[in-house]
Amino acid sequence: MSSSFDSTFDQLIATKCDDTDPLQQWTLDQESGMICSLSSGRCLAPSNCEEKGEVVGRDKGEEEECDGWKMAGDKIINQQSNSCLEVYGSNDRIKFVGKRVQVWRCEPSFQEDSHLNQEWTFSNNILTNQWQGSCLSIDEDAPEGRGEEGWEVWMSEGVDEEEEERKVVVIFNRANQPQTITLDFQWVGLQSDTPYSLRDLWAQEDLGSFTSSFSVLLSPHESSMIQINLNN
Repeated sequence: MSSSFDSTFDQLIATKCDDTDPLQQWTLDQESGMICSLSSGRCLAPSNCEEKGEVVGRDKGEEEECDGWKMAGDKIINQQSNSCLEVYGSNDRIKFVGKRVQVWRCEPSFQEDSHLNQEWTFSNNILTNQWQGSCLSIDEDAPEGRGEEGWEVWMSEGVDEEEEERKVVVIFNRANQPQTITLDFQWVGLQSDTPYSLRDLWAQEDLGSFTSSFSVLLSPHESSMIQINLNN
């Protein structure tokens, strides 16, 4: 397996868990602290060996001093920087939905639901993040460019003017080419077998009823703001 944007490392994401997917299978070497993919053989590594930044899968022959990790409770901590592996996101009202994985300064876990994006379980070779229930995976379909040039989804939730419950998601195409982006409803806490009515807030148009997911074609660096009504 090779990444489409660089043959020396894999791009990593947090995505919907599938314990049959070889791209989500990892092994931890207790002696060296290396966390390596059973699929590509590449190992979890901060891209720039700093306290904060992107995490990639690097070839074993290209290891750097910062590529070792340790498990401390629910956290995966880099042995050199003492930063934590996390799914990029916010525990505030507006939340990032999937995919980016990074290292960041470790935050305390003494508050309920606080910093769950830094908490992981490692079972049966699967690394599961506790914030969204997503799993660490190699991104086989990574677009050309680094992770920041793919796509992002942000979400807020509340009630509208008629006191109806709703979620609002903003979908960004950060790539330099058009792409169709599919929003899995489970990513935003919705049931996969329930129909929801959607409205395009930019165009002020009702889109109809959708079950399981919604897809939108976006031009380079274009965004779409979608309201999901929960009281159908």
